[in-house]
Amino acid sequence: MQSAYRQLPSVDRLLQTPHLRALADGPAHDTLADLAREALDAARQAIGRGEPPPTFDALAAAVEARALRLWRPTLAEVINATGVIIHTNLGRALLSDAAIAAASAAAANYSDLELDLASGERGSRHVHLEELLVRLTAAEAGLAVNNNASAMLLALTALAHGREVIVSRGQAVEIGGGFRIPDVLRQSGATLVEVGTTNRTYLHDYEEAITPNTAALLRVHSSNFRVVGFVHEVSMADLATLGRERGVAVVDDLGSGALLDTAAYGLVHEPMPQESVAAGAGLVCFSGDKLLGGPQAGIVVGQRVLVERLKRHPLARAVRLDKMTIAALRATLLHYLRGEATAHVPVWQMMAATADALRRRARRWARSVSAGGWPAQVVAGRSAVGGGSLPGETLPTWLLALPASERLRPSAVAARLRAGSPAVVARIEHDALLFDPRTVLPRQDGRRGVIGCLLRYLLYVFVLPFLFALVFFNLATLSFHRLGLSAEAAVALFFAALLGSLLNIPVYRQRVVVAPARRLVWAWLYVYYRPPVVADTIIAVNVGGALVPVLVSLYLLARVPPLPTLAAFGVVTAATHLLARPVPGQGILLPALAPPLVSALAALALVGPGSGAVAYIAGTLGTLAGADLLNLRHLHRLGGTLVSIGGAGVFDGVFLVGVVAALLA
Repeated sequence: MQSAYRQLPSVDRLLQTPHLRALADGPAHDTLADLAREALDAARQAIGRGEPPPTFDALAAAVEARALRLWRPTLAEVINATGVIIHTNLGRALLSDAAIAAASAAAANYSDLELDLASGERGSRHVHLEELLVRLTAAEAGLAVNNNASAMLLALTALAHGREVIVSRGQAVEIGGGFRIPDVLRQSGATLVEVGTTNRTYLHDYEEAITPNTAALLRVHSSNFRVVGFVHEVSMADLATLGRERGVAVVDDLGSGALLDTAAYGLVHEPMPQESVAAGAGLVCFSGDKLLGGPQAGIVVGQRVLVERLKRHPLARAVRLDKMTIAALRATLLHYLRGEATAHVPVWQMMAATADALRRRARRWARSVSAGGWPAQVVAGRSAVGGGSLPGETLPTWLLALPASERLRPSAVAARLRAGSPAVVARIEHDALLFDPRTVLPRQDGRRGVIGCLLRYLLYVFVLPFLFALVFFNLATLSFHRLGLSAEAAVALFFAALLGSLLNIPVYRQRVVVAPARRLVWAWLYVYYRPPVVADTIIAVNVGGALVPVLVSLYLLARVPPLPTLAAFGVVTAATHLLARPVPGQGILLPALAPPLVSALAALALVGPGSGAVAYIAGTLGTLAGADLLNLRHLHRLGGTLVSIGGAGVFDGVFLVGVVAALLA
């Protein structure tokens, strides 16, 4: 075991690998050194468990992968084609252009966040939002904190710490993300008193539970679930009357909190903050990033005496809003005050989208996709509000549907689209991939949008391989013709290489030990993932990529000057050996155009014009020798179950080098 530990490299040696050395330049060196130490610690622990030591390449790849993962942006742009308007996993509500501009301006400049510019004295950040909240809800006062859970925690802590809060048993629920009303009550220091039953609670249940220690009556709106059938709950007006009569505060947690009537858009009516205020609620709490369509925030409006108690509580500072959120929320509230929310707030733009407009967009998408070769359909469907709002309620929509076929597996296409830039998230139903235009912004329809991503996928998966094969057929036959071969022989060699690229002749088998984990490895401009641990590696000769080009080279040897050809062979061998990179799980990798360029230049320099045969021989045999044969000593680092000499896929490897080199020379 001690010998296994001694096989591990030092941190400095790891950081001297080319890619890590490039990453470690400047201030990043210390971070990269820490990552290298962590990788070595993990390797020592693995050895202690009896596992084989990872190879040097595996350790370097692990450090590089962690560094790239650490430094890359993690909030990727996503096009939401799911039809869920307020998608919690995708960031909930989109902001209006005005809200985005306001937040950006606040972030880029100093501001009067807590300064009274008229007097030059300290001001309050609450003034930026309170008047708008009061005008929109008809409440006496208002404030905003960082989310609705914070608003509830602040309200209950400020009003009911050490006292009782009465809530209907059917409303003491979890409403998402582990946010449970009983837990919030306990955290606030209040005592939960449940009344009624899960499905039916009456006013007298509250009346009978009130004691001198009761601080508040709490109503929680079922914003992300619904109890139907034999149910009864007490109205806010009745609760407010009871609270006034008994001197108990009434708190209404609306969850979503719509400032516009959802019934006007074909949905059930969602309780509105202004309705709760009018009914007499002492405090009303709701979210800023749900049906309001603004940034994440928790908004509290209600009676001034209660709101002031919240403002003065020490917890208010811990949950206060930052300047960017205040700016974005103010811009959002102004849309409502001006009566332009449906025109400018994306949530309401999506809610208000008509079926005819959605069908026109879906048909336009379908025409574009069908023109690219996919059988696309436009089908009727339903969109959801989402975000814990209006449970069970949907809106009619029209969808672009890509049915499953031999060429299209919905799950595979969906995964590929999620990996794109921008990522596209769709949904799969009834074995079809569905795209809902309701949640796709009009600016995302174009070349960089959902259709552009689909067409790029179509191009890469179906069209480009066909075009490449067609172009390469003409290039290959032209190259062989320039070498003095007949048209019939050129066509025969092309198809021999094409079919032969699928065939590997095993030469021998060698047992090797490789690292057990998947690792990210960089080789030139590409990123590769090494496969899981393997025990045996087969060395094979690829028929199309090695055997056919070698036979052609042997045929041409009798027609070229020997010494210049030998010299060109030596130049290509040295160059390809210098450029080759052994990549675990992938084999020997080279920059695609380097070998044919070196071969052509060497042939032209040593022989002159018309040296296509010399370029072909030097490129073919030199690449085989320099890149493949001289790197077999790195077999233990390659891993994989097969190392194919001359083989790297259809129309690749040594065959491609010879064809291009002959054309260039």
